[in-house]
Amino acid sequence: MSHFVQVLVLAPFLFMMLILPEAPARLGTRQKYEPKFMGAPFTVLFGVPLLTLPLQLKHPDGKSLLVLAAVSVLVAYGLTRRQSPPRLKKRHLLIAARTAGLLAAVAAAEFVAAPEGRGSRLIGVALVATTAYLGCLRATDTGYWPLLLVKSGGFTALTVVVIGWWIGDLDPSTQTGLALAATLLLWASAAIALTQLVVGGVRLRRWLRHGPPEFPAPPGVGYWPPSPGEVWNLLLTHDDDNYKDRPVLVLEREPTHANVLIITSRDKAGSKHHLRLDFDEWQHVLSKPGYLATDITPVPYSDFRSCRGECTDRFWEWLKRNPRIRDRRRDAPAPGFARRHRLASARNKHVGVNAG
Repeated sequence: MSHFVQVLVLAPFLFMMLILPEAPARLGTRQKYEPKFMGAPFTVLFGVPLLTLPLQLKHPDGKSLLVLAAVSVLVAYGLTRRQSPPRLKKRHLLIAARTAGLLAAVAAAEFVAAPEGRGSRLIGVALVATTAYLGCLRATDTGYWPLLLVKSGGFTALTVVVIGWWIGDLDPSTQTGLALAATLLLWASAAIALTQLVVGGVRLRRWLRHGPPEFPAPPGVGYWPPSPGEVWNLLLTHDDDNYKDRPVLVLEREPTHANVLIITSRDKAGSKHHLRLDFDEWQHVLSKPGYLATDITPVPYSDFRSCRGECTDRFWEWLKRNPRIRDRRRDAPAPGFARRHRLASARNKHVGVNAG
């Protein structure tokens, strides 16, 4: 009965790793990385028997073994590519390398847990190994917010420790039935927890040093990256730590941030630090007349939300020659770049409150 409960706890978790995105919804939007729904588990369930065909035959001839091995490789490639996010599907060398990793993971699991196995034991071990490997890839590909990834890994690791203590014997080669299933699921969950902790820790270290990465795009942002001359909506952090959804004009893109010019609808007539925007020229990207700040403001990539469009070529060429555009020199980090801001953004939060 205890092994049944252990399987009942671990199996849904493992399969949910194939479905749910690791990154939660972003601030200010309900959008996020798309879940895979039930298609991913069913694809794995139907694909694994084909993946293990070369191992199912007791005495295959050379030609049959080559054909079945080719089928196995194609199935592994299809499983890996299907589980990859859209931005990686066309990177065929990366998908091929991941396919080799999947085949190696399945072979290693078979060597340890089913060295002489046939039939259901062989398929069961391959099913758990495949699900764990693809779950690790999904956590890596969708774990945009590093602190949340570490938190998820810590929770998974705690669950593994508790159930591992409950199981006791963790050698799958000596087990059968539900005991074998529970042990395999435990090792698979441990692999996912380790992946989450390591990947999350490495990304958190880089995040705190350099800020959110230029690639990949934050969850929920379809068009990427922001390019010079484009008008974007973003969550702009002010000097008082509060933030507001504001339109900005992207001036240039750096590896660690983008430099923008803030657009405001407040009347800035007479200000030497603002340029009046001709609404007839800007109504395709702005909903009301506005003014463009001449001070360059650095913005973390994680604060970008959506692209409104592009400014006109005439205005862009004029702006590049305008001597009033200047970089503000600051003694302290710009808003959004202090360590406390980066720690908050690493878990999809802001230090202040929404001032909008």
